[in-house]
Amino acid sequence: MYKNIRDINKYFNTDFYAFQIIFGIICSIKLVIIGDIFIGELLFTLFFINKYLGGGEDKFDLRFFKSLAISYSGVLLLTGLRKSIDYSDMVKGVLPPVLFYMTVMGLLIYFNKNKKIIPSFLLGSLIGWLYTQYSSFSEAFSENYWKFGLGFFVINAINLMLSFFYKYKNSFYIIVSGITMSGISFTQSSRSSSFILLTSIFLYLIRLRVKYNKKIIIKYILISILSLFILNIALSSFMQSDLVESIVDYEVFQKYRLQANSEYGLLLGGRSEILTSLNAFMDSPIFGHGIGKNDPTGKYISNYALIIDNLVEEKIDVSSLYEQMVIPTHSFIMNGFVTAGIIGGFYWLYLVYFVLNNFIKYIRFIPYFFYFEAISFIWSVFFSPFGANNRWPTSIFLASFIIYIHIIKTDENFNSNGIV
Repeated sequence: MYKNIRDINKYFNTDFYAFQIIFGIICSIKLVIIGDIFIGELLFTLFFINKYLGGGEDKFDLRFFKSLAISYSGVLLLTGLRKSIDYSDMVKGVLPPVLFYMTVMGLLIYFNKNKKIIPSFLLGSLIGWLYTQYSSFSEAFSENYWKFGLGFFVINAINLMLSFFYKYKNSFYIIVSGITMSGISFTQSSRSSSFILLTSIFLYLIRLRVKYNKKIIIKYILISILSLFILNIALSSFMQSDLVESIVDYEVFQKYRLQANSEYGLLLGGRSEILTSLNAFMDSPIFGHGIGKNDPTGKYISNYALIIDNLVEEKIDVSSLYEQMVIPTHSFIMNGFVTAGIIGGFYWLYLVYFVLNNFIKYIRFIPYFFYFEAISFIWSVFFSPFGANNRWPTSIFLASFIIYIHIIKTDENFNSNGIV
């Protein structure tokens, strides 16, 4: 029986499982088959299809998620057929919503067999993901190791160790590591990681005071939106101070200063694609603009070019965007709204609500690892592109998060003490 929060935290302690670490590494290697796809996505999609065809049941009641995934891909398919998109673009554009759903479901079935293996698989997947980033050696990764790979690995590996493998739970280590990683992220031009870490620490410290009911979710959403606006104003002012210039690289400071001086402020200035994609959604809100080359006239790319011209002193080359003729989004949800209209956006809004609702409801009991991950997920939905590099880690987070929520809901060690 678990009489207090510290005892509950010990419930999630586990050991290292070497096979699961190796398996996680293998699953996080990326292949190129028509488009980018991780080995884990292939394996767990096939695993789910095999179980589903064999009459397996959905123990986690995610039927609405399935309906939205099918609807989302269905809209993309219809618009693709109407525009006569070629086969490879059709596959790359239509499959991601249902592929994401089936990967999550496959992982859920696998994790549910032995929940103790999850932390080891997560650790292996982090190692494999970092290897994939390093081996592909993209231009972004080569310019900033921390922001585009190393930081994600280090932060999540530390949180994983403190949440599952370190036997003595102590908030001191969580606070110190979080503040340290936040500082490093800030100096390495990774504002989102810095902000998410500080938010995670704050919520962890007040977790015992958080009360839950259905209405409070709306309250938290409104507070979060208001906080972002206030934070945008505050950070835009702070970034122009001499203190910032003294602690970050000159190029980073120049980037921060230019974005802070723009009419959109620091946060929106760093995600200017959202403004362009919002205009695109308003022009076609029902079915969106479809997949493939959805900006054939270059209207939205030109709009984006005008916006970023206001954010930098030198003109940025957007010729590659004109070659692709794809509306800039840089956001899970705006990509959904732009390509599939209301259905595409609602797909992500539902998942945000699902994660936020369960996070707040069980905030006192879930391991600290999921604080950073849940907030990162919500941030990514609004501010990160939904490519393969984000799709696989997001599916692992969602599956493991659902498993631990399921444990708290159903395990007698929680229910017998009136915890849930």
